[in-house]
Amino acid sequence: MRNKAHLPYAALANTPLACNVFTMPVLSATSLTVNGAPRSFDPTPAQAAAVIAAFADPHRSLADIAAEHDTSIEQLSLWQALPHVQASLDAIEAFAARRIRMQSAQVLPLAIATLEEALRSFQHEESRVL
Repeated sequence: MRNKAHLPYAALANTPLACNVFTMPVLSATSLTVNGAPRSFDPTPAQAAAVIAAFADPHRSLADIAAEHDTSIEQLSLWQALPHVQASLDAIEAFAARRIRMQSAQVLPLAIATLEEALRSFQHEESRVL
């Protein structure tokens, strides 16, 4: 049997997998094709930054992002699979995660105090009802 990374998704649907996660596309040595498909989306650095910013926006769909940049979802997925793009996305994700952790740490005492007060208020109301 061929490597599952080379099978079309329709074939994977009927194949028992060890997990429910699809593998990343297999890049050619030249990165001009991915799984044999030509890669035609080659944005400028400014366009790439705009695509990444749009990708991080939870209100935009992949179809919206592709349309805004005159490409297809398939071409966006092939582009994001390139090693230098993945490295950029990994760095941004790590930075965003660090930012969220720092912000959470700053408000954690207030969140705990608020929860404690809500629980006290609930217990007080419950004791009055009983």
